[in-house]
Amino acid sequence: MTNKSYLIASLAALLTVPASSAQAAPPPPASLPNCNAAATFASKPMTFVSCFGALAGNDDMPGIAAQVSTSFAAFIGGATVTNLGKSDAAGAGPFTANVTSAFGTLNFDSPQFGYFALILKGSTAYSGYLFNAGAAGMSSVDFNMAGTAVNANNVVQGLSHARLLSIQSPAGGCVGCEPNIVPEPSSFALMFGGLLGMGVAARRRRNS
Repeated sequence: MTNKSYLIASLAALLTVPASSAQAAPPPPASLPNCNAAATFASKPMTFVSCFGALAGNDDMPGIAAQVSTSFAAFIGGATVTNLGKSDAAGAGPFTANVTSAFGTLNFDSPQFGYFALILKGSTAYSGYLFNAGAAGMSSVDFNMAGTAVNANNVVQGLSHARLLSIQSPAGGCVGCEPNIVPEPSSFALMFGGLLGMGVAARRRRNS
């Protein structure tokens, strides 16, 4: 075999890929999960009032504040939504640490009272969650990314950052801090006595 023929044969062998060694096509990307999946995730299930997402994109301001106002309007009405910061900012923003795991606990620098919103960002998507800390307040929340970022192999992805937003009335007061008023037993007795007296009086009028 001449040198030229040998070179041609060698190139042909290099360019020929056996069918058994051909690379399989990558799996299709996972569809965005429903934010409510976070409530039933085995590790650190979340307890929240309402949620939206997951949505593709970024949780940039001021758009995310407007989205919180619209999505949770049934609970917070026309309250003012204020961005307190992100966990990946300098000093972890309003959080005590920049957590990047797929689930865990987010601790706040200061307790939150009444309604507040938490945005979870992972991979190329984000979800929003509404909490009500009431008058007692909350200093932390458990979280997981099952309702935000799951890859094609159904593996929950890590947290890129969390964003905390406070919710206040236009006058600056707490929204959702109103205690549930439960009547005292004495109040029930007075009410029952009053109704009984009205019934007796009405009966006497009918008999007279």
